[in-house]
Amino acid sequence: MKKNNSGVTPLQPGKLLYLAYGSNMSSARMLHRCPRAKWRGKTYIKDWLL
Repeated sequence: MKKNNSGVTPLQPGKLLYLAYGSNMSSARMLHRCPRAKWRGKTYIKDWLL
């Protein structure tokens, strides 16, 4: 898949990335709500505090 002008590779149609924080990071809760979801990894937002 080609990158767009921002340098970010777009997702395939029908795909969605979800960024969670707080209680939404519970793998058990996520599995219950979205059983087909796949773990992709951890990240952070530069200069962002909660």
